[in-house]
Formats: sequence, C-alpha cells, structure tokens
Amino acid sequence: MLNICHTYSTTWQYRFNSSKCSIIVIGRFIPREPSFSWSIGTNPIQIALSHLHLGVPVSNRMNNGERVAKACEKGRSVIHAVLGINAKSTSMNALVEVNIYRKVVIPSILFGCEHWSQINQADIRNLNTFQHYADKFILNVGKRTRSDIAESILGIQRIGATIDQRKLIFLAQLINLDCRYIVKKCS
Repeated sequence: MLNICHTYSTTWQYRFNSSKCSIIVIGRFIPREPSFSWSIGTNPIQIALSHLHLGVPVSNRMNNGERVAKACEKGRSVIHAVLGINAKSTSMNALVEVNIYRKVVIPSILFGCEHWSQINQADIRNLNTFQHYADKFILNVGKRTRSDIAESILGIQRIGATIDQRKLIFLAQLINLDCRYIVKKCS
C-alpha cells in the first residue's frame, strides 16, 4: 500500500513528509522491536501507539476513551471561553447561551464523531456528564439540580442522540454521493 502511495505521489509530483507520518499497528500484540521496517520511498516511517489524524487522535487499541476525554476537556474550555468563567456576571439570556452552545461548543467536542466506532457506555457517560455540567452552567443553577430537568428546560437533546444523528447524516451523504466522486482504482 505504501508503494502504491509513493508511486501515485511521484506520478502527480508531490511528496510525502515521512516525519508527519506514522504506522499504527492495530491489535493487542505489538512487538517491541519490529522485524519489519516501513518506508515511503527511501524515507523511513516510525511505528506509533497513537497519532493525530485531522485533529482526531487515533490509537492502536481503537477505543474512543482518549478521544472522548479530550473532547470533554476541550468542551469545558470552549464553554468557559465563549460564555465566560462566571455565568452570574454575564447578562446574556439563557436561550442565547443555548444557541451558542449548539453552534460552537457541540461542534467543537463532536468533531469527527461520525467515525467513532464502538462507543461504549463509559464514553457516553463522560459526554453526558459534560453536557449536564454545561446545562447547569448555562442555567446558573447548583450541581444538585436534576440534569434531565435542566436539559428539558433548555431543549437540548441527549449527546448520544446527537452523535447518532450526525452518523446518520454522514451515512446519508455517502449514500447520496454522485457516482463520479467515488474513488477510482489506480492503475
């Protein structure tokens, strides 16, 4: 596969930067000293346990725990940056804050969620915990307020439903894709 990529790149006169590339061996057994070396052309490629691909971390264990944890951390920083550290000091209407939350915070934490495979209950729980925090932050209520009530007041759908909706939209876009845009076999 790497030889095909190298041949294609030389045909179309562009180069791969091997320092930005890495090989991720997927599975449970990863040899400490691999007997095989990977390269694009004459440039060697290093083996890594994880790699950042288009802003989305990909690990050799193919789990989403790391992605979800980073998404929740990013979500907290974005919501504080956009809506302010102290919600009491802002005079913004809660409906405006919800609109900002839907248009800025949700896309930032769910970037690439269409490709999250096998998302487990612990990851959904972490995402729900973040959303419950955001709901209460927007409403400026205490931690002991029921999260389902806060969500229903703001009209925010559950984060798992949002992920499923985005996956279905992505699938519909792939299904409706014009035939001329399907990748053709390189000869």
